[in-house]
Amino acid sequence: MEEPRLKNWENVQETLQASMKQEILAMREMLSNMHQEELSILAKDRNAWKQVMLERVTILSRLGELRAVRLEATQQLESMTKQSSHSNEDNCEILSMRDQLTALVEKMNQQNIRNQTLEASDTSSYPMFPNPLVEIKKRKPRTALATYPRHP
Repeated sequence: MEEPRLKNWENVQETLQASMKQEILAMREMLSNMHQEELSILAKDRNAWKQVMLERVTILSRLGELRAVRLEATQQLESMTKQSSHSNEDNCEILSMRDQLTALVEKMNQQNIRNQTLEASDTSSYPMFPNPLVEIKKRKPRTALATYPRHP
């Protein structure tokens, strides 16, 4: 009777590991997409930004599906934990992947804040941090105005 439970435990754990690996890859793709967004904001390239946002929709959809699979597998494992023994080696791999997910979420939050800040500000007004992608506008020379006294 213990054999089917153990087999089910292993199947759920394999599902969890596979979904976490795919989720990590999708999150790395999302972070890359967010970096592309930053570059398009700095370049003030609206068309590139729109393309990045279109790509993001697909990534977000895939991430949502992968998270749902991960959450379901996690809930199944939690309900089985009291009934079955499990390998510490598998738990270490899952914990390692969880740490990767946490680190990626943190990096994505930082990148998101950076992108929002860049989008909200005019990057060309910061002379200390010139943007090599944006051409510097030259000022027009000022016109001098002089008044002469009237002679009666």
